[in-house]
Order: sequence, then structure tokens, then C-alpha cells
Amino acid sequence: MEARRRYGSVPAALLLAAVILSACTPPSSGAPNAPTETPAITPTVTTIAELRAAVATWHRTSATITYRTERQRPGLPESVHQCLRAVVEERSGVPAALRYCDPSGIVTLVWDAPQRWRLDVREAGTTTTTIVVGDDGLVCVRGQPSCRTRTVDAILGDLPFVELITGVAETARSAGLSADGPVTMTEDVVADIPVRCFELRAESAARWCFADDGALLWLELETEGHSPTIIEATRVSDGVDDARFDPPAG
Repeated sequence: MEARRRYGSVPAALLLAAVILSACTPPSSGAPNAPTETPAITPTVTTIAELRAAVATWHRTSATITYRTERQRPGLPESVHQCLRAVVEERSGVPAALRYCDPSGIVTLVWDAPQRWRLDVREAGTTTTTIVVGDDGLVCVRGQPSCRTRTVDAILGDLPFVELITGVAETARSAGLSADGPVTMTEDVVADIPVRCFELRAESAARWCFADDGALLWLELETEGHSPTIIEATRVSDGVDDARFDPPAG
């Protein structure tokens, strides 16, 4: 997976420097370095039923997981370079532009499915908390005076990284894929934990990676014309804290 995420892990400040330097650095006349080869991972063909079973196990798991994320947020240009060029003068200078264009984020999921879950999403300097207990939903944005009550269906309609919550059919549909397969499977490691990864691929792709206990540790979506959405676990703990289902202070 390292090769997949190498570009996205570059800090936005360095990308801005690259934008500036690219305007004044002449092209190199030297020969390009030979690419470093990485061991090939051979996928095996499996069934959509096995993927659905893995997702069903996730939907019966309790865990608290922190993920690092990357995505092209709605309304932003496809690349960070394009975004910085477009907004650096409109957003009161470089620091505000860096926050606005940075595709990375931090997500914490307190997952006690199927009855309750909490999702904290921190992106572009804003933290949004969504809490669902049974049929009751609450959405809170840090810095706003009060939280909003919403139905669960309304929450799922525009929730960032909703694919952590939904099933195979909904995730496949969001990526423009058939939920009938074919499905391939590989083994990998995420957050130092061995995982099994399932992939649906056509013009678009969706990839889920699960630990042996059922926890979803990696989710990746590729759709034509957009940068990939990557959700990668960085810290995993069993169980949940009941206090996390109270509305956040402030």
C-alpha cells in the first residue's frame, strides 16, 4: 500500500513550495532515475458473498479507530497544486490556502454497531461530530453554538466517509460499481495489523481491508476524474467508552 499513498502523504506546505519552484526551475537535462521495484502482490479470486460476510462481521464489531484520510473534498480542484493556485490570493494568504486545500484529515470512529456509533471528522481546520444512537442522530460543528438533531437517513445522505458505515451495495453504488463482483482478495498489513483486503474493480474501484477480529482498517475508493479517497487506520482499540456518545463540550 505504500506505493498507493506516497503522493498523498506529502504535506501541503511542501506542495506549495513545489508550485512556486516549478515556475522558476528549468527542466532537468539528466536521465531519469530507474524506478524502484516493489514485490508484486498476487490477488486471488473470491466471491461477493465473502466480501459481504466480512462487512457483516464489521457491522457486529465494537472498536474505537482513528484513521488518517485523504480525499478530494466536494467543490475542490482535483489536485492540491490546482487548488493552491486558485485560492492562495482569495483566502487571505498562504496559511489559509494551505488549510483549505489540504486533502488530508483525521477521522475517529467510535463503533458499537448496529445500535450506536460516533464519527469525528477533522478537515480543513473544522471538526464535525456525528452521533447516532438507535434512531436518534445529532450533528455538532466545533465553534457553533448548538448541535442539530437529524434523522439517521438524513445524516447518511451527506456524511463524509459514509462508506465506513454502509454496506457493500451502497459503497459500490457510490463508486459506480456493480455490487455483484468480481472480487479479488489479497493479504496486507495496516497499522502493524495483518489484514485481508477485498477489491471490486472496473472503471472505478473499491477496496476494503479487515483485521482478523472484523475491524475495518483500510477503505479506498477510486472514481474516474477524481483523486482516490483513502481511509487508513493508524490507531485501533477494542471496545468503546460510553461517555463518547454524549454531545461534545464546546
